[in-house]
Amino acid sequence: MPTTISGAFTEIIFARFEVGEDVRQGLMKVIKDKNIKSGVVLTITGALERARLHRFRGVGSPGITTETVEMRGPLEVSGHGIIGQMDAPGFGKTPFGAEGEFMHGEPYLHVHLTATSAEQTICGHLMDGAIVRSTHPTSHFTVLIGRIGGAGVTMTGEPLPGNKARFGHELVKL
Repeated sequence: MPTTISGAFTEIIFARFEVGEDVRQGLMKVIKDKNIKSGVVLTITGALERARLHRFRGVGSPGITTETVEMRGPLEVSGHGIIGQMDAPGFGKTPFGAEGEFMHGEPYLHVHLTATSAEQTICGHLMDGAIVRSTHPTSHFTVLIGRIGGAGVTMTGEPLPGNKARFGHELVKL
């Protein structure tokens, strides 16, 4: 049976991104500027010039391997995710993750983004390098973030031998 805790939405934040803006970096700026400790990315809707997504590699392989792929646009995208805190004191202040996107004591952003072009559709974790596109002076790229009070997610991590790590989500009362 799933483990549960309860919280409540305390604020909904609308963010419009500008042409040429990096989506992950922009989201992290909003999270830090608004001091969001717990929340959800309710929706991401818009177009990208290019996307960088981290996903599983291969099908049916005995080990779990991942890769970061880049798609060239124009792309239509849709996404959602969670916002929490990083708790990984064993890493100190050294960035870690697939591309060094995590750091102990910093906000944790876990977004799944689906991007589609004329040739393919890919879903994966949003990485730096997803760049907003628009043919209009005012971008249509919009993100809705829900701040949550009373409950949250902590991403825990510990380094393991052989340049490996163990990660997990802990549900926490705030």
